[in-house]
Amino acid sequence: EPAAARVHASHEVTSALWSSLTTADVAAIIVDKGITVLGAYAGSMVLLASDGTTLERVRAIGYPEEVLDRWRHIPLDGPFPLSEAVRERTPVLIGDDRTLAARYPQLVEERRTTGTKALAAVPLMVEGRPLGAIGLSFREEHEFGNDERAFIQGLAAKCALALERARLYDESQSARREAQRALDELVEERARLDTIVQQMPAGLIIAEAPSGRLARGNEQLEHILRRPFVASANIAAYAEWQFASPSGVQLLPEEFPLARSILHGERVVGEPFRVTRGDGTRGFVTVSSTPILDRDGRIIAAVATVYDVTEQRRSEESLRFLAEASSILAASLDYEDTLPTIAKLAVPFLADACLIDVIGQEGEVRRVAAVHRDASRTEAIDAAPRAAPGPTARHHPGVRALRTGMSDLFPEYPPPVRPPRPGMSPRTSADFPRISGEHLRTEPYDFLGGLRPTSLIVVPLFARGRTRGAIALIIESDDRRYGTQDLALAEEFARRAGLAVDNARLYQDAQVANHAKTDFLGVMSHELRTPLNAIIGYAELLLMGVPAPIPDSGRQQVERVRNAAHHLLHLIDEVLAFSRLETGREELRAGSAQLSAVVAEAASVIAPLAEERRLTLRVDAPPEPVTLETDVGKVRHILLNLLSNAVKFTDQGEIVLTARVDNG
Repeated sequence: EPAAARVHASHEVTSALWSSLTTADVAAIIVDKGITVLGAYAGSMVLLASDGTTLERVRAIGYPEEVLDRWRHIPLDGPFPLSEAVRERTPVLIGDDRTLAARYPQLVEERRTTGTKALAAVPLMVEGRPLGAIGLSFREEHEFGNDERAFIQGLAAKCALALERARLYDESQSARREAQRALDELVEERARLDTIVQQMPAGLIIAEAPSGRLARGNEQLEHILRRPFVASANIAAYAEWQFASPSGVQLLPEEFPLARSILHGERVVGEPFRVTRGDGTRGFVTVSSTPILDRDGRIIAAVATVYDVTEQRRSEESLRFLAEASSILAASLDYEDTLPTIAKLAVPFLADACLIDVIGQEGEVRRVAAVHRDASRTEAIDAAPRAAPGPTARHHPGVRALRTGMSDLFPEYPPPVRPPRPGMSPRTSADFPRISGEHLRTEPYDFLGGLRPTSLIVVPLFARGRTRGAIALIIESDDRRYGTQDLALAEEFARRAGLAVDNARLYQDAQVANHAKTDFLGVMSHELRTPLNAIIGYAELLLMGVPAPIPDSGRQQVERVRNAAHHLLHLIDEVLAFSRLETGREELRAGSAQLSAVVAEAASVIAPLAEERRLTLRVDAPPEPVTLETDVGKVRHILLNLLSNAVKFTDQGEIVLTARVDNG
């Protein structure tokens, strides 16, 4: 029966704890049920305080009032059953009076008052972390069997889990209350924002829900969109705003962020869009929107903010353009390819069309590149190279850029004719507008062929202190005009392009100089080889006894003269070989020779050097004939270099040149 009662009680506790959401409810269930099932006369529950040094009572029944008053707070480090259970994280179960008195002598008077002869103190643990403890007191000695111990510990485990759940519930409820309070304050605050709407730095739109009627828009919105605010009657009327995705797809009215907040409660943050402004120009904006809710969570309105990011977007695109252009320009050192590449890079990001003029060797102006974004404008592009101005046409912007190294900006082209102001200072690259238009009054298009710009920039290709050319950037459409920021970008692009052109020119000049050097070395080698061949020929005749035999003592000297002449001839060949390597024209000359002869010849050339340094030079070569199939001249040169280094870096002793046949 006791076992069945404990099982039944365990089920009741589990069921009751499932619906308990507060610490007080959990404590009441555990303490009351523990007293009932185990036959205790009193019980309590304590929880570890936030400071971690004391245990605070949250539930106690069956104890006298004077006892309860004394034990409202229990020190964790004190010699008490509940403190010990929490501190040691293990149950304290004492079933007889003698053991109790011996273990806790300081509680003798307390036990005499209450009549306690046995007690149980069980810690409440969650994931190895103590939360507190439950305590039960008995007036009769009590034997805690295994089943009873298991029941008490199970009761404590369920209690600990329920307490943790109650704590989390309390925290969530507190967080929800805090969030709701903040939301209520936000709604009330937004209701007061109407008085400062016009002072916001961003465009603001407020719409009613569920209709979508636009209730308010501020002056900044009108400035960004360059159109007056119109109180659209519904969401369908949002199409009038002409918003499009970054890729250019026109937005449907219900896709507008404000509409999504009204229809679906969606919060949109910083979504980018293209926009066609009221004056026909295009720009970029970011839109954020959020629904406004009442206390019941219903959408009663929505608000959207619009930021103009046209300049920021343009700056980012400009940096990407410059980085890509620098990479492409650095990839080629061909002068003839670099100039057309510059024109192709400028279109269409910088211009609808691009022309590049350079000064020729005779001082004439040559148009070396012409590119247009519209393939149908082939006739105009074909006519542009033939319309290059003469070097004396100083009124033309291209010639002026080539002559002075200064840029020209024409926001409107042809430029308006304005007489110069008295005392006007000379133009500088910072002036804007920087031209009166008087010099282009007669024929503004005569240097452009068939192109008809509505806006124009001309910048010099400037590098290393010299103007290498001029770039004309042309806008032919009516929806874009150049400004000072476009001029700054064009000048930076031209600076990088100028360096690329100059690098290509320097490389071309270096190639020409290299070919000239090669030609010079070829002529020089021919002039040197003629006397050397004569020296070698006469040495051979002397060795052959012509016109008369020479003594043995002189024969060795003649052989050295012949070998030295051969070595000098070889050095001349090597100079030519190095030159051929630079120009990519070096070739192998296959031939054959006896190994012993090649080795002996190299040793005979170096022998005088070795004797001067008092070094012994010895040759160790195979006695049998060995034929080499190779470039004999290069092998001889390698041996001479090795032996020369050996002599140079050997202070004393012997130098051995070993040659052997390796059949492996």
